[in-house]
Amino acid sequence: MAAANTMFRFESRALLFTLVVLGVAPTADAIRFPHLDYSAHLERGLPGPESFGTLVDPPREAEPMAVPPGDRSDRTITPGMDAVIVRYDEALAERRYLDAIGLAEQLLEQIETDLGRDHVEYSHALSDLGAAHHHAGSPQAAIEPLRASIRGISAAEGIYSPNLVGPQAYLGAALQALGEHRDALDELTRAQHLTHRHDGALNLDQLKIVHAKAASLEATGEFWETEQLLRLVLRVNEHHYGATALESLPARWQLAEWLTHYQRYQPALSVYGDAIRLLESKGETAGPAMLQAMRGMAQTYLLQQSVDVDRGLTLTREIAAMIEAAPDRFDLPTRIQAQLELGDWLILFDREDEAWEAYERAWALARDDNSQDWTAFLAEPRLIYAGPNLTVDFMGYQVIGTEVYNDFAFRVRPDGRPSHVKVLDSNLSVLTRRRSIAFLRDARFRPALASGAPVSTREHRLRRYYPTPAPDDYGQVSFNGSSGYVPMSNYERRWPTVR
Repeated sequence: MAAANTMFRFESRALLFTLVVLGVAPTADAIRFPHLDYSAHLERGLPGPESFGTLVDPPREAEPMAVPPGDRSDRTITPGMDAVIVRYDEALAERRYLDAIGLAEQLLEQIETDLGRDHVEYSHALSDLGAAHHHAGSPQAAIEPLRASIRGISAAEGIYSPNLVGPQAYLGAALQALGEHRDALDELTRAQHLTHRHDGALNLDQLKIVHAKAASLEATGEFWETEQLLRLVLRVNEHHYGATALESLPARWQLAEWLTHYQRYQPALSVYGDAIRLLESKGETAGPAMLQAMRGMAQTYLLQQSVDVDRGLTLTREIAAMIEAAPDRFDLPTRIQAQLELGDWLILFDREDEAWEAYERAWALARDDNSQDWTAFLAEPRLIYAGPNLTVDFMGYQVIGTEVYNDFAFRVRPDGRPSHVKVLDSNLSVLTRRRSIAFLRDARFRPALASGAPVSTREHRLRRYYPTPAPDDYGQVSFNGSSGYVPMSNYERRWPTVR
């Protein structure tokens, strides 16, 4: 079989946006959780999200900020301007941002002809041009039109004009894109306060601005404030839709995923539990929303790495059973993925015979699905667990903050275990490479499947990057037995993520 190539990488991430259990004891110590084995803590790093390939969802990209246009009912709109504005709004909605830039420039020319450059409508159109540049990925080009727009609208309509919300928010977003987070927060906060002044403290129009503020707060290390903004998003949703409304679920997912990302596991589990109870109260015990809540909870149990990790397996069993009990509520790819994921969890817990049964069910379902080439997809091994991390203590403090990696080549046996492991390339020392080879032998893969049965893969390749964060007491100096060291909070233990 041709060699399959896998790039396995995690880095620092931006904010995650976008959007009950019964215990089963594992039969084998398939996963070694080093915090339960204090004698090995210098040798084995805690397996983070970068260690679980198929079992942890990659982060979702934040949606681009789109501030609703202001009320144009009292604006001076000529017929020529109106025709261009309609086309501009359509281009933005369809994400044709280069077209939107051209239409904004055309609108400026039309206003200059119809009303003159000194008219306030020219300032409004400058805001449209800045927004288009921002969406097109040119934040530097957006800044001057947006600042000129703010000056013109403030002079003509006053500093509390609701028409300032858009240009202030987009100026904040452009500054954020340039890494100028403190200035971005100032502009975004002004925009948010304007929405409060005109529509109340719990208005819906502020939510995109709140998300943008949260991203800049996170980037500046203000994690407590970031969490409060995400809780504000949930509170605003509950205020408008009701505390028990399903419309608030996307806000719950955002909060729970963020809490998990920053190792706030118990609060995250609480949010998922609340969502599950809400769905049960509405009779939504089988559907995509329940699937999302249960999967999120299972992943949180896995990443928590406590003695409750087996609850993730229990939830994954329940997910597969729920989906097969209500096949009309889920499409075939979702049903296939549920069986594959169950098989992967079972492999993780060394329940291989049960895993083969789940893979066979997935294969049988895949024969009836034409949405993708499942035969090719299943013919390649998929990483389930990458083995323990190398720790900074073992690699040496000189690697802190740098990229260290190994390029591995190995066979994947039908039971999902790697063998014949070798390092093709690395920027680590020889001793560290040997240790990384030993750790990779603890890895688990979904084996290649042929006609539903696991088969051996002759050569599989994996590039693994190892996290190199500074330890809590890095750089601390001890005086008279006291270092003044204060452990980092959970908020400061930033996880690496997928790119």
